[in-house]
Amino acid sequence: MSGTMGMKTAGMSPKSIILLWVITVIVTVLSCIAGYAFSGTAGPLVHSAIMAFASGAILAMLCDTMIPEAFKFGERFVALVTVLGFFLAFMLSKLF
Repeated sequence: MSGTMGMKTAGMSPKSIILLWVITVIVTVLSCIAGYAFSGTAGPLVHSAIMAFASGAILAMLCDTMIPEAFKFGERFVALVTVLGFFLAFMLSKLF
């Protein structure tokens, strides 16, 4: 959602921005439904490849958009909190 301010600054109308997000939500929901429907028949190798791709996409988004903004507007503890967040996510994935 942080891209909304960039689109507004670039001169996009509020209607166009909302339409873009509505289309994004619809495509995402349909993709989730399709992924859920087909994931039951996928083997462990395909499942692992899908998870690796999704993890890479999230990491790319973090590095491209969120981390630079956090360092620009955040305090000096941004890096420490980020590492703690990744550690917590790792521990939760191992516990559950």
